Amino acid sequence: MRLALIGLATWLFATSAVAQTLVYTTPDKPTAATTEQAKPSAPLDTARLAEAEAVIATMYPANRRDQMFADMFASVKPMMANAMSSISSQFGTDPDPELEKIITSHFEKSMNDASAYLIQNMDGMFATFARAYARRFTKEELTQIRLFFATPTGSKYVSESTLLMSDPDIVAWQVAVQKRIGQSLVEDGRTLAEKLARHKELTAKNK
Repeated sequence: MRLALIGLATWLFATSAVAQTLVYTTPDKPTAATTEQAKPSAPLDTARLAEAEAVIATMYPANRRDQMFADMFASVKPMMANAMSSISSQFGTDPDPELEKIITSHFEKSMNDASAYLIQNMDGMFATFARAYARRFTKEELTQIRLFFATPTGSKYVSESTLLMSDPDIVAWQVAVQKRIGQSLVEDGRTLAEKLARHKELTAKNK
């Protein structure tokens, strides 16, 4: 039970962190309505798509993409460590260093594998970004977006936003939330164990 809860919680934190980081690097967050409207098979205006591709190339220069994603995953790792530490602490005051070493090693490998896979497939990801931009913005709007990201401020926004997850205020908030969620996981686990035990007893009596 302990391994399962720690593993599940840590994986959820890590996955959500990467997703949040990608959202931070994108100026437009799609709503449910726009997501429903944006169908992969919808035809795209070639001029808008070309401008959208230029936007992506400006935001994420090809020669900097590897480092940008390396920085992004590096910013997530401290949060993973905080998640494992805060959740593990809810399972008693007698830590098992060897167990924690196994868990840490496992999730570090998972994150490294995920990072490598994402980097290997980033061309496809950026192509879908371009198509998404082309659906949501006019050619004129895309030009304005591209011009902004070509400025020093726009360039700084992209490079710094990938590191937001390691900002002290964000990390402090995450630690507090992780601690509370860790407590809830333990409490919920105990409640579930009690329900299962009662169910087992009732099943045995009814036989």
